[in-house]
Formats: sequence, structure tokens, C-alpha cells
Amino acid sequence: MLDLLESVINSWKSYGINTVSIILYWIAVAWFFLYREDRKKQNIYLYALLSAGLVTVVQCITAKSNSAVSQKAFYLLPIALVTAYAGVEIFSKTLKGKKKWIIIVLYAIIIQSGTGWRFTTEYLSNYNIEHVSLPVGQIAECIENVQQIEQPYVLAPVEVASQLQEYDVNIRVAYGDGYQYTEDDLEQLLYEMQTYGCNMLIVKHQYDDEEYMKKIGMQQVIIFYGYSIYYKL
Repeated sequence: MLDLLESVINSWKSYGINTVSIILYWIAVAWFFLYREDRKKQNIYLYALLSAGLVTVVQCITAKSNSAVSQKAFYLLPIALVTAYAGVEIFSKTLKGKKKWIIIVLYAIIIQSGTGWRFTTEYLSNYNIEHVSLPVGQIAECIENVQQIEQPYVLAPVEVASQLQEYDVNIRVAYGDGYQYTEDDLEQLLYEMQTYGCNMLIVKHQYDDEEYMKKIGMQQVIIFYGYSIYYKL
């Protein structure tokens, strides 16, 4: 029994956003099917099939583009609409109560989107048993997917670099004694990158200058969790 419980907990941690979002969505759909007799049930089946198909399409797009943007767009609309409507119908009998429920849902969406839709903050490494933050785990995957760079050597912010070197043995990180990362001075940061011989750079997006980076030959991979990832051949 304990093994089963541990397995369920690990699954929730591993799938995170998918688990929570899909469960919320199907609970709402089940409520419509069971309690909304005034709606044609065949429509519920149709919506369910379309949703399952849409999930597959979005996951394929995400895998091809190495970006979570399409996933965010998908989860934003159905989860917000279905959860808000079901909550209003189930919990609120007055106009004031309905408005409060919708406001709560909207705040939840704003907070989640602001944190990158992270329903879980842990990501289980494929290379070791350490737990790192979800953004760093996915940033590592983005780095490994850059086909132009066979041996990544990355200069990154301290909070990323410290976890990145523990997470992925295939990614070399300029971090530790003798290394510096000047996050608020882009020219100095590029000088440090050149000095250390790095071929990839992670910049906090608020300090990024995409036009300048493009002009000097830096190729942007993706903007992910508030970080801009670049490489230079």
C-alpha cells in the first residue's frame, strides 16, 4: 500500500502541470455530464474527444518547438473557462458569490502564468537522483537540443549554474572559484563569456538586448522561464 501511495506521489511530481490541469478539466467535464441534464450528452462526448486530440497536437508542437508557449496557451483557455463555469454552478448561488469565484480563478491563472505555470517546483534528473528546480531541468533539455553545439560550455546566472552542473554531466558550466557572472552589464558579460571560452550564454531576460546580440552574431535558442538562451559558433 505504501509503495502504491509513493508511486502516485512520484507521478504527481513528475507530470506536474499536466496532472493537475487535466484532472481539473475532466472533473469539470464529468460534472457537466452527470448533473447538467439540460445539455445534450453527445456534445460532452464530442468535447471530450476533441480535447484529447488537442492535447496530443499541443504536445507534438511543444516537442518540435522546444517551447512551452503552446502548452500555456492550451491550458489557459479550457482550464480557466471550464473550471470557472463549473465552480460558479456548483458553489455559488448568488450573483455576488459567482463574481467572487470568477475573481479567485482569474487570480490563480495570473499567479500561475507569472511563475511559468509551475504546479510543481521539482524536476527529477535523468542523470542523477538530485532534485533541481523545474526551470533548470527544462533549460538543460533546451541546451542539449541545440544541434549546432556538440559540447555545450555555458555561462549562466548563479542560481542556474549551480544546479545545472549538478543536473547534467553532459553540460559544462563556467561556475565556481575564478568565474564571474555580471548580470546587469551585457558587454561585460559577453567579455566574460569570451574569456572563459564558453559557447553558450544564459541571460536574465530583463538585461537582454536581442537586437545587439543578433548584431554581434549571438544566436537565440529560446526565451524560457525569464531567461534568454544564446549560443555562438
